[in-house]
Amino acid sequence: MKGLGILTKELSKLLRKPSVILILIAAPLIVAGLGILMYANYGFSNMKLGFVNLNRDPIGGFTVKLILSFFHGGSVVELRKNDYEEKLMNGNVHAVIIIPEDFTKRIYSREQSYLYFVPSPYDLQISAGIFTVIKSLFDDLEGSMFFDPKVLRYLFVGKGYPAPEVIPKRGEKAMSFDSLMAPAVVFLSGILVVITLSSLSIIEERERGLLNLYKVAGVKAPSFAISSILAYATLGMIESIIAYIAFVIFTGCTINPSYLIPLMLISNLFYSALGVIISSLSPNKGVNVLLMTMTLGFVFFASGSLVPMISIPSGLRKIIERTVIFNTTLVVRKVQIFGNVRVMKEFTSMLVSLTVALIGAVISSMYALRRE
Repeated sequence: MKGLGILTKELSKLLRKPSVILILIAAPLIVAGLGILMYANYGFSNMKLGFVNLNRDPIGGFTVKLILSFFHGGSVVELRKNDYEEKLMNGNVHAVIIIPEDFTKRIYSREQSYLYFVPSPYDLQISAGIFTVIKSLFDDLEGSMFFDPKVLRYLFVGKGYPAPEVIPKRGEKAMSFDSLMAPAVVFLSGILVVITLSSLSIIEERERGLLNLYKVAGVKAPSFAISSILAYATLGMIESIIAYIAFVIFTGCTINPSYLIPLMLISNLFYSALGVIISSLSPNKGVNVLLMTMTLGFVFFASGSLVPMISIPSGLRKIIERTVIFNTTLVVRKVQIFGNVRVMKEFTSMLVSLTVALIGAVISSMYALRRE
């Protein structure tokens, strides 16, 4: 009951502060603004594009060579039908173009032919850029001689033989800027709120003498830590849900709730616990603010939504791949692109991290209470 009382008191105290309301409003705006800024500066110098050619006729080979001519050597690799999804999920390639079996048949029968584009959930920003470039390339070939099987000697022909159209295999929304920003706005908005508030919690309560009152009242460290974590995680969930609803209203982009809700819960609980650890171990407010700022900077960096993984050194990338924020975003990307896929590995990694963070928060809270 004491823990429930602390939780209610914490929530009530937080929601009465104008600064907390300001943070709740500003968080999604900051995340979206940073996303726009970062997205404008993406590069493709180290990108990898794969292709799966299911059509072995000359026109299929010609199309592959046409794509190869627009990218420097080593950027384009041929893949097999049975392994391209694994390479996409692992980030070995940033996108795959599939030339279907009926490609030549459609060309000869003057039907609209298609090239299927599959992005990588690992670096969807890069995939979106590749999609835009290749789609523009084939759009510009409409009406040219490239895909008229009979009259190749003419420079331009009528639209009787339409150029292939590049289309996403699971719908174009997966690679729109709206879709790119959805995980960033939903998860990072909540994280910004919970880390900012929870990192200052114990420091402020120590300054106001509340830790001594809790100690005199016999409040145990586990109750104190869990109540604080739940209070801040609740605020983070509210912020994430509001951000998601607003995003759906303005963009029409949706994420499967059966994945989204557990991911939001794990993310907000983990970063609330991390904030409590920072606040418990900080000797003063100056060190506290420094650690909080460094943590927020790393979280934004590791999210994979604002900084493309392709630009991060391999050693640091391996560390980032084990973070909660990266795995939440990765799960959303996989679901957006491949539908209901196996994500047990990512959830297991996140739950292990959450368990460690909760234990760390309890131990650090014991230290904070004993220090009084």
